[in-house]
Amino acid sequence: MINIIKSDLYRIFKGKAIYVLLTIIVLIISPQIIFFKTTVAEIISGNNDLYFAFIVIIVSVILSDFSNSTIKNTIACAITKKTYYFSKLISSLFLSTLLIIFFNCFTYSINIIVNGIDSSIPIFEFMKMTVIQLPPFYGIISLLICLAFIFKKPSIFNAISISYPVILEIIINIISMKFKVNVEWYYKYQFIYSLENLINKPTNKYIMSCAVLGIAYIIVFNIIGYYSFKKAEIK
Repeated sequence: MINIIKSDLYRIFKGKAIYVLLTIIVLIISPQIIFFKTTVAEIISGNNDLYFAFIVIIVSVILSDFSNSTIKNTIACAITKKTYYFSKLISSLFLSTLLIIFFNCFTYSINIIVNGIDSSIPIFEFMKMTVIQLPPFYGIISLLICLAFIFKKPSIFNAISISYPVILEIIINIISMKFKVNVEWYYKYQFIYSLENLINKPTNKYIMSCAVLGIAYIIVFNIIGYYSFKKAEIK
């Protein structure tokens, strides 16, 4: 397992994709702080754009093995599917966590540089913001990992994962308007909205609810992803 993780990290940090993502994050955040005076809390509450960075990470860590047909050789070399799956899970979560931390820490740091320490939020409040967002983040990353192991092809995975938020929003709106269903729960706990709600003065009950829901997503999606991969024929 350790060797697979080391190999993934070496390949990712040797390549260009991770540095392109970090550069894009810098280019997104900097104008907001420098020109538009957006607060740290406002930027962190809107960090759901990291979803698309996670897609790049999943493609690089998992789907590149399928598209390059290297997975067959890896599994053949006395590596079980269980070891392979959880190695990829750990690599994906680790790299995604680095992106989350970089996004938030860069936001916090550049705000202090540009606007001064007096305009910033206390460090412990900033750390709390970062931590309470992790369960929803890990939940959606687990969904992407699950989709990667189910579909195995980058083109199909990209099509589904990129369109998923928009399609889900359309379906929810149709259900709400056509059947007069109360969808307040959706706007409280859906991934994008929960990240924002967790920053904007959340209650302890809401934080706990999002944490439990995030953990449930992690468990359910990884069970589905693992057993789908376990039963699949490796080509």
